[in-house]
Amino acid sequence: MIVKNHYYKMTIDDKGRIVSLQNAGKEMIAACSKDMPLMVVCLLDKEGNQKRLSSDEAVYSIDYQEDSVTLQFKNIGGEDIDVTVWGRMPKEEPLTYWTLEYTNRTGLIVEWIDFPNVTVENALKSKGGDNVIFWPGTEGGLIEDTMLREKIGHIRYREVGYMSEGGWTGVYPGNVSMQFMACYSESDEKGLYIASHDPYGNVKQIDFHDVEVGIRLEYRLFPGSVDETYRMPYDMVLGVFQGDWYDAADIYRNWYESGAVDRPMKIVDNPELPQWYGESPVSLIYAVRGTKDTGDMSPNAMFPYIAGAKHVDKFAEELDSKVMAVLMHWEGTAPWAPPHVWPPFGGEEIFKEYVDYLHEKGHYIGVYGSGIGWTKYSYLNPDYNEEANREYQERNIADIACRTSKGTIDDSRIIGIPIRVGIDICSHNDLIKDIASEEIMHIAEAGCDYAQYFDQNLGGTSCLCYSDKHGHVPVPGRWQTEDMIELYKRLRREIKERGSQMQIGCEVGASEPFLSYLTFSDSRYTQQYYYGKPVPAYGYLYHEYLNNFAGNNCGSESLNCMDNPSNLAFRIANSFVSGNMISLILSHQGEIYWGWSHGEEERLPNREEIIALVRNLNSWRTGFGKPYLYTGRMMKPVKVQDVDSYTLLRRDGTTTEYQSVLTTKWRSQEGQEAQIFVNFLDKKQTFTIDYDKECTLVMTADGQSSKMVSPGEEIEIEPFSAIMVTF
Repeated sequence: MIVKNHYYKMTIDDKGRIVSLQNAGKEMIAACSKDMPLMVVCLLDKEGNQKRLSSDEAVYSIDYQEDSVTLQFKNIGGEDIDVTVWGRMPKEEPLTYWTLEYTNRTGLIVEWIDFPNVTVENALKSKGGDNVIFWPGTEGGLIEDTMLREKIGHIRYREVGYMSEGGWTGVYPGNVSMQFMACYSESDEKGLYIASHDPYGNVKQIDFHDVEVGIRLEYRLFPGSVDETYRMPYDMVLGVFQGDWYDAADIYRNWYESGAVDRPMKIVDNPELPQWYGESPVSLIYAVRGTKDTGDMSPNAMFPYIAGAKHVDKFAEELDSKVMAVLMHWEGTAPWAPPHVWPPFGGEEIFKEYVDYLHEKGHYIGVYGSGIGWTKYSYLNPDYNEEANREYQERNIADIACRTSKGTIDDSRIIGIPIRVGIDICSHNDLIKDIASEEIMHIAEAGCDYAQYFDQNLGGTSCLCYSDKHGHVPVPGRWQTEDMIELYKRLRREIKERGSQMQIGCEVGASEPFLSYLTFSDSRYTQQYYYGKPVPAYGYLYHEYLNNFAGNNCGSESLNCMDNPSNLAFRIANSFVSGNMISLILSHQGEIYWGWSHGEEERLPNREEIIALVRNLNSWRTGFGKPYLYTGRMMKPVKVQDVDSYTLLRRDGTTTEYQSVLTTKWRSQEGQEAQIFVNFLDKKQTFTIDYDKECTLVMTADGQSSKMVSPGEEIEIEPFSAIMVTF
């Protein structure tokens, strides 16, 4: 069967497989994808064994109407399960819409459904082609080599099940914040778009990996249902577009803003955001004991807490900015030992002394936590272990632990050895919600302005659980999303009741269902360097609703800082143009550091250069650029031309290329448009922009120095500075 319109030509074969999708005559699907079924249904028996059924092995029929198709698959894999697939193909759209319903009389539970099976040719840059894949993990990035991630154990592709090492796989909601992928050619800009337009937060694996015939763009859907009949409540969307990842993101953003999704309040309309949120304080992230996440945890030069005051004051003066001290290894229990954090190491009195000092100086304080896991043994604070073990037994914590499909409890590999031994906790119980609330309320009552309590709950999600004794269906599903939303609503209410405006956050930008609740989180775009090349997709979609901060730069250890020392200035600039508030990671001596996961024995970045860059950039966030960079809406930028390239070095010897002037475009809430340009290097640079009209060049963050720029006119930008063009 062939379906076509002005935009595409789609071919469905005699087994219901989508074997061809052409974008204006160009094939977008791997030529051999006919060897892959349209769907695979995975069943679980009572012992947790999987049985995978292919739609190729079914009694198949098709009913094609003018702009729709119905595919019926009966007795899939010879089992008593039928699936009906509906496809809509609007005549004047480049997109097609697919959903399904199954009737399962096997007596087994449907764990997941791979649907639709879409495989693209491996014509990526690493293979000599010019294709790239947009993948929405770790806030969005471009994949140029599928094998890059396979070098790292906790990053490599794996099928999602009970839990994933470190959480860095394609779980939505989770490490994956949004629900679309794309594959396009950089030369002709013809692209394929695939997405789940799901407003409900159903669990999925959204991922990519090599298969024999190309690269699989995987959507593994978890129905989370034990009903005999299940109807998928959202569309899988497949189609074509012209452009790059920005244009694919526009398709997704148009759906997100269509009214189908219960979106969060925009920043400009949100009365519950605190004053500091609009002041864009620079976060200073440091530990008060130890120097790294392993080894000795003795108090360092940042303890007692007030010892950090001199560094905060110095940075505030040098940066001409408000500052937020964000503490690590401050927990009185043990560092990275969820779920308990309170009281602070050293006691509440000296902690409160520091909180009061910062507030008197007009500054702020935040703390890291570790989420809703459970620590059985801490290698960093053995004194905690007897108490932890006693509570584990007395409160029957094993009863609320996440279970594998086999019914076992596995040790968590999220913040695992050599830091702790622990387990993952299911979100479907009152005890973990009560504990999280108690811990977070202590932090709020102490006067903290921010708590990243949900570090390790990537994107704000909970671990997958297969228990049949917790009251949820014994497979992952939407119930997890609803549990976490229930918890976040409770926390927001209880924080407000205490007269606090403390914000809470997680590791990686909050996933779409949690945007209203996790309003300030540790951006982990630097993790994307393990997979590919970060792009500001998260800011493109969600910046109007929340701002994150650049975070502790975990993932920057993938980069070669010693041979590429400008990379810190690059990362600061790249995070800034992505819409994030700026952060600096400090050693225990108060020196600027490469990132949280780097050893202190390595040489330090150039302090004067970093200070100059941060001071100049943050003045734009609080000055002339504030309507754009704080509350604005990111737009597809005007292209920068006649500029040098910049090579970023990874530790494994691979590289990724950028322009040496970074840029993003913004629209204010009043409708004005402007584009920011950043020179993160130690030399003056020049460039032109691909714009055929006269525009205004704003050269200073106070907006007082400006001039008109003609089409094609060369623009100068000083070292470690930013300028803005208004249109």
